[in-house]
Amino acid sequence: MISTVTNRGSLRFMLYEGALNAALFLTFLQRLVRSARRKLFLIVDNLKVHKAGKVQAWVAAHRERIELFFLPAYAPDHNPDEFLHNDLKQSLGRRPAATERDGLKRSLRGYLRRLQHQPERVRAFFHAPTTRYAA
Repeated sequence: MISTVTNRGSLRFMLYEGALNAALFLTFLQRLVRSARRKLFLIVDNLKVHKAGKVQAWVAAHRERIELFFLPAYAPDHNPDEFLHNDLKQSLGRRPAATERDGLKRSLRGYLRRLQHQPERVRAFFHAPTTRYAA
């Protein structure tokens, strides 16, 4: 799963199989930009994929539509998206475990779609002292 949350309460996500690579990240960025009404300021961690040459070249070519900001190394508590991950793990952890991959994907997709209709809950990810900078 790759996701992004905004301080206005929106959530976007993409499910995929295998490891995240530059091509998948670019697909996600292209979807974000295509649906955005204004320039995106995206906070990312220091994952190698985020700094890949193809990604940096694409972002530079679309700098009027998107800009990436990198968190300091080893600072997951400053990443609002990590609050989503924690929320997701807690929620799915309270349910019966999926016994197959498709069941897990259905649970994950269902949870994320429900959360997309709860902007106040998404906005709460920006209330922590470590994420208020992005509010």
